[in-house]
Amino acid sequence: MVQFDQVPAGDFTRPKKIYLGWSVARGNAQPWKLFEIPHLMVNAYDFWNRRQQTQSVHRTLEFEGEIFCDSGGYQVLMQQRSLKAEDVLEVQLKLGADLNAVLDVGNEPGKHIRNLQIYQKKVPADQKARFVPVVPHDLPDHYLDRMVELCPTPKVVAIGKVVPSLYPLHYHDRILNVMRNIQRIKSKFPQSRIHIFGVGGVATAALFFVLADSTDSSAWLHDARFRKLRVFGGGVVRADRPSTHSRLGRLQENCLCPACKSEPSKMLSETGLNGLFLRAVHNAWVLKLELKALNKALSSEDPRHYLHYLEQRLSVSSWHRGLFQRVRPSLISQFG
Repeated sequence: MVQFDQVPAGDFTRPKKIYLGWSVARGNAQPWKLFEIPHLMVNAYDFWNRRQQTQSVHRTLEFEGEIFCDSGGYQVLMQQRSLKAEDVLEVQLKLGADLNAVLDVGNEPGKHIRNLQIYQKKVPADQKARFVPVVPHDLPDHYLDRMVELCPTPKVVAIGKVVPSLYPLHYHDRILNVMRNIQRIKSKFPQSRIHIFGVGGVATAALFFVLADSTDSSAWLHDARFRKLRVFGGGVVRADRPSTHSRLGRLQENCLCPACKSEPSKMLSETGLNGLFLRAVHNAWVLKLELKALNKALSSEDPRHYLHYLEQRLSVSSWHRGLFQRVRPSLISQFG
């Protein structure tokens, strides 16, 4: 097995990306219409599952940045639905996103490989660079080798099945095993950028950025639905936990997001679509600030500066603090 410190860390010469995970569900905020959002993640399954005609996603959403279209493999797995690779590909070609994930079947490696073969056969030659092979992190080696044969030098490789492996959160060894698997995949695709699907919040993303180049997060929207406001630097204000409300004044006093500037009194208390909108806009703003701080730490010529940032950022919660202590020796071996 590849050990945690035997494969080089991720590329620190380029800024990391967090694609803002977004779906077409009613009431979901579109914060890119209020401030710059450079990267967006949409899901082909959302568009396939609607009656409206599918057309250019850039034009439909009025989004000028980079759009990554997930295939919906995770949703199909969770909902036990049947979806053909040809159907997903048809939707993705109509949407015209900048990057498109090949439909993955994480629990059926043989079918997973066949889907990749379908994409290779049916994707037009001038579109092939836009399609991203997806590797379940626990894919057996002989299937992984077959993927390398079929697609040896993709621009981006996406890694799936990570989210289910993060829980329960206190099982740190499971997360370490995921990280070892990511390194195993990196060693097979040394020239490709690595995207990890949906690792959650910024703290967990910061840790996985030791190995990867990008991830996506819908936590900003999920938290808004459950009346949670993110605090820059870590922490959350929750409507159902009065003990956290003391952070609200400091949060709003220092925040320059459009929501805090317009209707700060309604952000936590309001339960309708307007409350959801305000919280989502705020959380997206905080996510953008968090990524800026993370990339600033990465830009230092001394890589140990990022290690220091990680230690500070992951110390906010007891779970992240314990996880950091578990991986710290391996990180030190990488960063010096």
